[in-house]
Amino acid sequence: METQEQILKEQRLRIEVLRHQLLLRYYELLLSLDVLAQAAEVKTLMGYINTLEERSREERTEKYGRRDDCR
Repeated sequence: METQEQILKEQRLRIEVLRHQLLLRYYELLLSLDVLAQAAEVKTLMGYINTLEERSREERTEKYGRRDDCR
């Protein structure tokens, strides 16, 4: 039987995998846009990307502490 700690670890890993998949999808969409003609869409996607990357950095900081080499 799995411990609560193991379950939480697996859930965090799944969240991180989903976050990376979503980031890849957002970057693909971003690359398909015309920056000049679709500026609002670019701005929206960049906001989503920045939020996801910020959350990822926060979790790494919580896990590894305040280190530059945790990237």
